[in-house]
Amino acid sequence: MKEKRDFILIGSELAFAGALLFTASQVAGKSPTKEPIIPEDAFKPMIMPLETAPPTPTLVFESPIISSDSSDTSNKRPRQETQALSPTDLKLETYRSQLDDLLMQMEKRPDVFGPRLIKDITMYYPMYKAVADKYNIDWKLLWITHEYESGASNSKKAFNGSTYPYFGGMQRNVNTWSQSYVNGAFNGLEFLNELPMRNKTDAMEIAAAGKTLAVNYHHYEASGNQRAIFNSFKLYVGSSSMAQLRLDRLMLFADALS
Repeated sequence: MKEKRDFILIGSELAFAGALLFTASQVAGKSPTKEPIIPEDAFKPMIMPLETAPPTPTLVFESPIISSDSSDTSNKRPRQETQALSPTDLKLETYRSQLDDLLMQMEKRPDVFGPRLIKDITMYYPMYKAVADKYNIDWKLLWITHEYESGASNSKKAFNGSTYPYFGGMQRNVNTWSQSYVNGAFNGLEFLNELPMRNKTDAMEIAAAGKTLAVNYHHYEASGNQRAIFNSFKLYVGSSSMAQLRLDRLMLFADALS
Protein backbone atom coordinates (compact mmCIF):
# COMPACT_ATOMS: atom_id res chain seq x y z
CA MET A 1 0.00 0.00 0.00
CA LYS A 2 1.24 3.44 -0.85
CA GLU A 3 2.53 5.56 1.95
CA LYS A 4 -0.20 7.69 3.52
CA ARG A 5 0.17 11.38 3.10
CA ASP A 6 -0.37 13.99 5.71
CA PHE A 7 -3.14 16.47 5.03
CA ILE A 8 -2.93 18.78 8.04
CA LEU A 9 -3.91 22.38 7.40
CA ILE A 10 -1.52 24.87 9.01
CA GLY A 11 -1.27 28.63 9.59
CA SER A 12 -3.74 30.77 7.74
CA GLU A 13 -5.14 27.74 5.93
CA LEU A 14 -6.53 26.45 9.25
CA ALA A 15 -8.64 29.57 9.75
CA PHE A 16 -9.84 29.48 6.15
CA ALA A 17 -10.74 25.79 6.34
CA GLY A 18 -12.66 26.35 9.57
CA ALA A 19 -14.80 29.05 7.96
CA LEU A 20 -15.36 26.96 4.88
CA LEU A 21 -16.28 23.96 7.03
CA PHE A 22 -19.10 25.95 8.63
CA THR A 23 -20.39 27.08 5.23
CA ALA A 24 -20.22 23.62 3.66
CA SER A 25 -21.92 22.03 6.63
CA GLN A 26 -24.91 24.31 6.03
CA VAL A 27 -24.97 23.38 2.32
CA ALA A 28 -24.41 19.68 2.72
CA GLY A 29 -26.48 19.37 5.86
CA LYS A 30 -23.68 17.86 7.93
CA SER A 31 -23.00 18.55 11.56
CA PRO A 32 -19.33 18.45 12.73
CA THR A 33 -20.35 15.90 15.33
CA LYS A 34 -22.29 13.69 12.93
CA GLU A 35 -20.95 10.15 12.86
CA PRO A 36 -21.47 8.11 9.70
CA ILE A 37 -23.41 4.87 9.75
CA ILE A 38 -21.08 1.92 9.24
CA PRO A 39 -22.79 -1.50 9.39
CA GLU A 40 -21.28 -4.35 11.37
CA ASP A 41 -20.17 -5.95 8.12
CA ALA A 42 -18.41 -2.76 7.04
CA PHE A 43 -16.61 -3.06 3.74
CA LYS A 44 -12.99 -4.00 3.61
CA PRO A 45 -10.25 -1.74 3.26
CA MET A 46 -9.28 4.31 -4.57
CA ILE A 47 -7.85 6.93 -6.33
CA MET A 48 -7.85 5.39 -9.79
CA PRO A 49 -7.05 7.45 -12.86
CA LEU A 50 -10.29 8.53 -14.45
CA GLU A 51 -10.98 6.02 -17.17
CA THR A 52 -11.54 6.94 -20.80
CA ALA A 53 -14.99 5.95 -21.95
CA PRO A 54 -14.98 3.31 -24.71
CA PRO A 55 -16.26 4.24 -28.17
CA THR A 56 -19.99 4.83 -28.35
CA PRO A 57 -21.64 1.50 -29.17
CA THR A 58 -23.99 1.12 -32.14
CA LEU A 59 -26.13 -1.94 -32.72
CA VAL A 60 -25.33 -3.43 -36.12
CA PHE A 61 -27.54 -5.93 -37.96
CA GLU A 62 -26.64 -7.72 -41.15
CA SER A 63 -29.10 -8.98 -43.75
CA PRO A 64 -28.58 -10.17 -47.33
CA ILE A 65 -29.74 -8.29 -50.43
CA ILE A 66 -31.68 -10.73 -52.58
CA SER A 67 -31.85 -10.21 -56.34
CA SER A 68 -35.14 -10.50 -58.20
CA ASP A 69 -33.97 -13.83 -59.50
CA SER A 70 -33.87 -16.06 -56.47
CA SER A 71 -31.69 -18.55 -58.32
CA ASP A 72 -29.01 -15.94 -58.96
CA THR A 73 -26.63 -15.65 -56.03
CA SER A 74 -23.98 -13.57 -57.77
CA ASN A 75 -25.44 -10.26 -56.56
CA LYS A 76 -26.02 -11.35 -52.98
CA ARG A 77 -23.93 -9.41 -50.47
CA PRO A 78 -24.17 -8.42 -46.82
CA ARG A 79 -25.95 -5.19 -46.04
CA GLN A 80 -25.46 -3.29 -42.82
CA GLU A 81 -28.36 -1.55 -41.10
CA THR A 82 -27.78 0.56 -38.03
CA GLN A 83 -30.21 1.21 -35.24
CA ALA A 84 -29.17 4.24 -33.24
CA LEU A 85 -29.46 4.12 -29.47
CA SER A 86 -30.85 7.04 -27.51
CA PRO A 87 -28.30 9.20 -25.66
CA THR A 88 -29.49 7.72 -22.38
CA ASP A 89 -29.14 4.15 -23.64
CA LEU A 90 -25.70 4.93 -25.02
CA LYS A 91 -24.58 6.14 -21.61
CA LEU A 92 -25.92 3.07 -19.87
CA GLU A 93 -24.29 0.74 -22.39
CA THR A 94 -20.98 2.50 -21.82
CA TYR A 95 -21.34 2.27 -18.05
CA ARG A 96 -22.17 -1.44 -18.23
CA SER A 97 -19.06 -2.08 -20.29
CA GLN A 98 -16.93 -0.17 -17.79
CA LEU A 99 -18.58 -2.06 -14.93
CA ASP A 100 -17.69 -5.41 -16.47
CA ASP A 101 -14.03 -4.39 -16.60
CA LEU A 102 -14.13 -3.07 -13.03
CA LEU A 103 -15.68 -6.26 -11.67
CA MET A 104 -12.99 -8.34 -13.35
CA GLN A 105 -10.36 -6.28 -11.55
CA MET A 106 -12.13 -6.50 -8.21
CA GLU A 107 -12.58 -10.26 -8.43
CA LYS A 108 -8.81 -10.64 -8.75
CA ARG A 109 -8.40 -9.16 -5.25
CA PRO A 110 -10.86 -10.94 -2.94
CA ASP A 111 -8.64 -9.99 -0.01
CA VAL A 112 -9.71 -6.37 -0.52
CA PHE A 113 -13.05 -6.53 -2.33
CA GLY A 114 -15.41 -8.94 -0.59
CA PRO A 115 -18.77 -10.19 -1.90
CA ARG A 116 -20.73 -7.30 -0.40
CA LEU A 117 -18.60 -4.65 -2.07
CA ILE A 118 -18.90 -6.41 -5.40
CA LYS A 119 -22.68 -6.59 -4.99
CA ASP A 120 -22.83 -2.88 -4.07
CA ILE A 121 -20.79 -1.71 -7.03
CA THR A 122 -22.74 -3.95 -9.43
CA MET A 123 -25.94 -2.15 -8.44
CA TYR A 124 -24.77 1.43 -8.05
CA TYR A 125 -21.87 1.99 -10.47
CA PRO A 126 -24.08 3.45 -13.24
CA MET A 127 -25.52 5.98 -10.76
CA TYR A 128 -22.11 6.97 -9.42
CA LYS A 129 -20.71 7.35 -12.93
CA ALA A 130 -23.64 9.33 -14.34
CA VAL A 131 -23.58 11.78 -11.42
CA ALA A 132 -19.78 12.05 -11.54
CA ASP A 133 -19.87 12.78 -15.27
CA LYS A 134 -22.39 15.57 -14.71
CA TYR A 135 -20.36 17.24 -11.96
CA ASN A 136 -16.87 16.41 -13.29
CA ILE A 137 -15.56 14.47 -10.30
CA ASP A 138 -14.17 10.99 -9.77
CA TRP A 139 -17.11 8.60 -9.29
CA LYS A 140 -15.27 6.86 -6.48
CA LEU A 141 -15.88 9.85 -4.19
CA LEU A 142 -19.56 8.94 -4.38
CA TRP A 143 -18.88 5.25 -3.88
CA ILE A 144 -16.81 5.75 -0.75
CA THR A 145 -19.29 8.28 0.67
CA HIS A 146 -22.26 6.00 0.04
CA GLU A 147 -20.47 3.07 1.70
CA TYR A 148 -19.54 5.04 4.81
CA GLU A 149 -22.83 6.88 5.24
CA SER A 150 -25.18 3.91 4.95
CA GLY A 151 -23.27 0.82 3.82
CA ALA A 152 -24.47 1.59 0.26
CA SER A 153 -28.07 1.84 1.53
CA ASN A 154 -27.86 -1.52 3.34
CA SER A 155 -28.43 0.09 6.75
CA LYS A 156 -32.06 0.10 7.89
CA LYS A 157 -31.28 2.91 10.34
CA ALA A 158 -30.55 5.25 7.46
CA PHE A 159 -34.19 5.10 6.38
CA ASN A 160 -36.35 4.33 9.42
CA GLY A 161 -36.06 7.75 11.08
CA SER A 162 -33.68 6.70 13.86
CA THR A 163 -30.95 8.99 12.52
CA TYR A 164 -33.21 12.06 12.18
CA PRO A 165 -32.59 14.73 10.92
CA TYR A 166 -30.18 12.74 8.76
CA PHE A 167 -31.85 10.58 6.16
CA GLY A 168 -31.12 8.32 3.24
CA GLY A 169 -28.23 6.60 1.59
CA MET A 170 -26.05 9.71 1.77
CA GLN A 171 -27.40 10.83 5.19
CA ARG A 172 -28.75 14.20 4.14
CA ASN A 173 -29.83 16.62 6.87
CA VAL A 174 -33.43 17.20 5.83
CA ASN A 175 -33.66 20.41 7.88
CA THR A 176 -30.81 22.23 6.13
CA TRP A 177 -30.30 20.32 2.87
CA SER A 178 -33.57 21.14 1.13
CA GLN A 179 -35.57 18.93 -1.18
CA SER A 180 -35.40 21.65 -3.83
CA TYR A 181 -31.60 21.37 -3.73
CA VAL A 182 -31.90 17.62 -4.26
CA ASN A 183 -34.34 18.09 -7.13
CA GLY A 184 -32.05 20.61 -8.82
CA ALA A 185 -29.02 18.35 -8.47
CA PHE A 186 -30.98 15.50 -10.06
CA ASN A 187 -32.09 17.53 -13.07
CA GLY A 188 -31.13 15.67 -16.25
CA LEU A 189 -30.48 12.42 -14.41
CA GLU A 190 -34.10 11.27 -14.12
CA PHE A 191 -33.35 8.17 -16.21
CA LEU A 192 -31.47 6.79 -13.21
CA ASN A 193 -34.81 6.18 -11.50
CA GLU A 194 -35.33 3.28 -13.91
CA LEU A 195 -32.29 1.44 -12.51
CA PRO A 196 -32.47 -1.01 -9.60
CA MET A 197 -31.69 0.47 -6.19
CA ARG A 198 -32.21 -0.48 -2.55
CA ASN A 199 -34.23 2.62 -1.70
CA LYS A 200 -36.35 4.66 -4.09
CA THR A 201 -34.57 7.91 -3.14
CA ASP A 202 -31.03 6.63 -3.69
CA ALA A 203 -30.44 8.08 -7.15
CA MET A 204 -31.61 11.56 -6.13
CA GLU A 205 -29.60 11.56 -2.89
CA ILE A 206 -26.46 10.41 -4.71
CA ALA A 207 -26.92 13.27 -7.19
CA ALA A 208 -27.25 15.83 -4.40
CA ALA A 209 -24.16 14.47 -2.66
CA GLY A 210 -22.30 14.61 -5.96
CA LYS A 211 -23.14 18.29 -6.42
CA THR A 212 -21.94 19.10 -2.89
CA LEU A 213 -18.74 17.08 -3.17
CA ALA A 214 -18.03 18.69 -6.54
CA VAL A 215 -18.25 22.23 -5.15
CA ASN A 216 -15.79 21.35 -2.42
CA TYR A 217 -13.50 19.35 -4.69
CA HIS A 218 -13.19 21.97 -7.41
CA HIS A 219 -12.52 24.67 -4.81
CA TYR A 220 -9.39 22.80 -3.72
CA GLU A 221 -8.47 21.23 -7.05
CA ALA A 222 -5.58 23.60 -7.74
CA SER A 223 -3.91 22.52 -4.49
CA GLY A 224 -3.47 18.94 -5.69
CA ASN A 225 -5.75 15.98 -6.33
CA GLN A 226 -5.36 14.14 -3.03
CA ARG A 227 -5.69 17.31 -0.99
CA ALA A 228 -8.82 18.24 -2.94
CA ILE A 229 -10.33 14.85 -2.21
CA PHE A 230 -9.41 15.04 1.48
CA ASN A 231 -10.98 18.47 1.88
CA SER A 232 -14.13 17.54 -0.03
CA PHE A 233 -14.56 14.58 2.33
CA LYS A 234 -13.82 16.77 5.35
CA LEU A 235 -16.34 19.44 4.44
CA TYR A 236 -18.96 16.77 3.74
CA VAL A 237 -18.57 14.77 6.94
CA GLY A 238 -17.29 17.48 9.29
CA SER A 239 -14.25 15.64 10.66
CA SER A 240 -10.60 15.50 9.66
CA SER A 241 -10.14 12.00 11.08
CA MET A 242 -13.12 10.57 9.21
CA ALA A 243 -12.06 12.35 6.03
CA GLN A 244 -8.59 10.82 6.31
CA LEU A 245 -10.11 7.38 6.85
CA ARG A 246 -12.12 7.73 3.65
CA LEU A 247 -9.11 8.90 1.70
CA ASP A 248 -7.08 5.97 3.01
CA ARG A 249 -9.74 3.58 1.74
CA LEU A 250 -9.57 5.14 -1.70
CA MET A 251 -5.80 4.79 -1.79
CA LEU A 252 -5.99 1.16 -0.70
CA PHE A 253 -8.51 0.42 -3.44
CA ALA A 254 -6.28 2.18 -5.98
CA ASP A 255 -3.33 0.00 -5.01
CA ALA A 256 -5.44 -3.15 -5.29
CA LEU A 257 -6.76 -2.18 -8.74
CA SER A 258 -3.47 -0.96 -10.22
